[in-house]
Amino acid sequence: NTDLDDTVTESFSASGISHLLAVSGLHVSFLAGILYYVLSKFKLKYWVRFLITAIILILYCYLCGFTASITRATLMSLIFLSAGMFGKRYDILNSLSLAGLIILFVSPLMVFSLGFLLSFFCVFSIALFARPFTRFFQKIKFPKFIASSLAITLCTQIGILPFMANYFGQITIFTLLANLICIPIFSIAYG
Repeated sequence: NTDLDDTVTESFSASGISHLLAVSGLHVSFLAGILYYVLSKFKLKYWVRFLITAIILILYCYLCGFTASITRATLMSLIFLSAGMFGKRYDILNSLSLAGLIILFVSPLMVFSLGFLLSFFCVFSIALFARPFTRFFQKIKFPKFIASSLAITLCTQIGILPFMANYFGQITIFTLLANLICIPIFSIAYG
């Protein structure tokens, strides 16, 4: 159910970058960031900004059908904002774990969903490997933004690699290369 030409969809799928066409957790984080920025300009109390942001993110989650990646990103965004509200330090692994527990409490069979597995393992891989990879790329003289984008792309690929092999029976080097080129470009376009 897409308005895109079948040729475009097939090309993105064959190159392994079809995820760039899908509504994802990345969109939730952009929405949360924009909402927080705009609401901070109104000098509202933190809890009011949190409440408004939470309502809008939950409505967005509803409009997207509470898919695994959108729900995970919504919960993690709300955990991030609530950490700031209570003066606590945000920890991505704790946030990911809490989001997973909440989702599985509400819908235990989600653990068998490929979307759930891909979303959680991508973020898990980013949480574990993004910093060391970023430092490595900076040591070989990549600018910080490019080093960070490359690290996140590589982490994402590591996170989904077992599922791509198991569910689709293939792993291609072209997918990794296409993502290394396209994700930084899309990051700049969103930024």
